[in-house]
Amino acid sequence: MVKRFVILLILDPKLVEKSDKEIAWGESLDEQLAQACISKILVDEEHNTASIFHYLSNQFDNDFIDEIKSQVLNFDERMSHKEEFGDLRKKINNWLSCNLFNYSCDPSRFLCSY
Repeated sequence: MVKRFVILLILDPKLVEKSDKEIAWGESLDEQLAQACISKILVDEEHNTASIFHYLSNQFDNDFIDEIKSQVLNFDERMSHKEEFGDLRKKINNWLSCNLFNYSCDPSRFLCSY
């Protein structure tokens, strides 16, 4: 889910919002990648896919970035980036909130139980 969020972000950096920086990101590699992408896009107004990958290649392992590049290249362009990105943002916020408060989360449905 987070990796898909990042792929959409790389494909269409205009989707990022300042509030994305405030998401309670965890320490997983995918979450660190999301934080790095969001920070790069918010700081650099001249961002594009190439500049984002250049920045990421200086922050992460090359094999990991090559995997992300491959997924970006194979992404289905017919889908609506904006709609899917908004849905993923909501799911990530809900999922991370569950983890933050140690609620039981169903990752397949992204629902919390108390």
